[in-house]
Amino acid sequence: MLPQQSQPNNPSGSSKHTLILTILGLVLTAIGLASLIELRPRPSVSSSSPVDSSNWLTSRFTATNDGYLQLNDVHAICFLWKAQTNDGTTLYSNVIRTVAPENAILQPNQGLTVPCSNRYIPLQGINGPYKSADLAIVVSYRPWPFTFIRQRKLFRFVARPDDGNIVWDKQPPTVLEHDFNTLVNQNPNLSVFK
Repeated sequence: MLPQQSQPNNPSGSSKHTLILTILGLVLTAIGLASLIELRPRPSVSSSSPVDSSNWLTSRFTATNDGYLQLNDVHAICFLWKAQTNDGTTLYSNVIRTVAPENAILQPNQGLTVPCSNRYIPLQGINGPYKSADLAIVVSYRPWPFTFIRQRKLFRFVARPDDGNIVWDKQPPTVLEHDFNTLVNQNPNLSVFK
């Protein structure tokens, strides 16, 4: 009697199975990452022309939740970095007022008006029309469901006169972030913006 020969394992069937599982795992990982990116918090800020053309700070700034999930513990503030009037008065690093939506929650597509106008809080020493203004709207929030994480985003705007109107151009906020951090560290009432 001849000894039986053993059949070798079919390596091609096993490697096909491994290859399919690897590709499936990569596809599912890519879909999961794309979902996380899409669900990330996306606050934004828009501006409009001033109500009073002689007072540029009567412009309306609106912080909006452009994401798909709500933002919790939301606070926003207008940080007037530099402003100068025609009479030469200059104001540096001043905060107008902190605002928050009802229950401090900003639902998707919901907006919050952030006042920068000195009609809400008088700015001492500011007289006459503005010659220049550079400010930031700062939004602090906790993204749902990760409410243990506090995030902050700065949106910088620089005023530009344009045919009798004022246009607020968006600019990178890095040049004023240090001054805002200094102000926050000196003022315990602004701790939500750390």
